[in-house]
Amino acid sequence: MADDACQQIENALNMIVNTADKSGNVKNELKKTIHEAVSNLRKLTYVLKSNLLEKTEENNQMRDEVNQL
Repeated sequence: MADDACQQIENALNMIVNTADKSGNVKNELKKTIHEAVSNLRKLTYVLKSNLLEKTEENNQMRDEVNQL
């Protein structure tokens, strides 16, 4: 499920970048700002996914410990 959401986010970010790159009416400074914002969002998505995986693993370990009691 998280992978699907991450893929949808990546697709949306790619659409934003592609639209900015193809638009002749967008100034270079604005294109640069869009690229930087998309890059930051990609990094944050990676961090969130990593945190989710880490917490899921912790929860699984705690569940296994409880089940052993």
